[in-house]
Amino acid sequence: MRGTVNTEVAAADRPEALAFLEQAEDFYRAATARVSANPLLLYYAFMNLGKALIRTRGSDASLDQAMHGLKEETAPGGTELKDSDVVAKDAGSRTNVYSEVVERLGYPRPTNNARYPVSQLLGQIVVGHRIWREASIGHKERFIDLKHIDIVDARSPRQLWLRLYVAKGDLSRYGITRARLLSEGRLTANVHEVDVAGTGRPKDLACVEQRTHSCTRADPQTSSPTS
Repeated sequence: MRGTVNTEVAAADRPEALAFLEQAEDFYRAATARVSANPLLLYYAFMNLGKALIRTRGSDASLDQAMHGLKEETAPGGTELKDSDVVAKDAGSRTNVYSEVVERLGYPRPTNNARYPVSQLLGQIVVGHRIWREASIGHKERFIDLKHIDIVDARSPRQLWLRLYVAKGDLSRYGITRARLLSEGRLTANVHEVDVAGTGRPKDLACVEQRTHSCTRADPQTSSPTS
């Protein structure tokens, strides 16, 4: 990220963007040390990363007094979480970080006062996801962690591609088929499964790799397995 800031951000804005990255890292390190406070600290870590992204993607909006652009509201007489929404704010003269980040990532900018029910967001959050799943009826596991990511290179022709590895035990434990993994992960068009035996990784892993390879102008310099 620092490398991208140094190469893509104008010299006048570079110190600000690097400061946001440094603050994000500080918040992240603090979150790993203080478990009880880590949700709030991680939130501020990602908000500072968002500010760095906004600046790197070319926005010249002032971030000195930027607003988060999100607020929580509970329906009158309702119960927290169950009857709560996260509300996107995108009005006023100040920069709203959330809306700017969404737009800079290439998605439609949220309308002012767009509402996201917390009950629908809970199933999309990695932290606490399994508690949500156990407390709900009929909901299935949605997250499988990657055990390894290999950058594979070929000297002739000069190409690079990725291999992704998941534990077969995780898939069977949560009743996730390989087809569901690719389909719900929106990977079907981009990757295909390969025999892990030829990758040098343990046999208890399943492996998928990119269908399309990226061409390089020079010999790839990686420490990953070669093919």
